[in-house]
Amino acid sequence: MKDRKEQPAGREDDDTRMQYTDTFKARMVRRMLAPNGVSAHALAKEVGVSQPTLSRWLRETATFQAMDQKDKKTLPMRTRASMSHV
Repeated sequence: MKDRKEQPAGREDDDTRMQYTDTFKARMVRRMLAPNGVSAHALAKEVGVSQPTLSRWLRETATFQAMDQKDKKTLPMRTRASMSHV
C-alpha cells in the first residue's frame, strides 16, 4: 500500500514494524468515525492494519480533540471567538 513506509532499521525489531503516514492514519480514523463508520475490527481485515493499531489511532484522536477543546475553553472570550472557525 502506498501510504505505508517501512520503518528504517535501527533496532532489532524494526524490520517487522510498519510506519504509516499521518494522511493514512487520518483517513482510517475518518472511516471509523463516519456516521455509518466501520469498526476497527472490520477495517483491520480490509486494509491489513492490526485492530489494536487502529483502535489506538482512534483513542489518540479523541484524546487530542479533548485536549484541544479544553485549551480553547481556557482562552479569553475574545480569543475563543476569533478561533471559532478552527
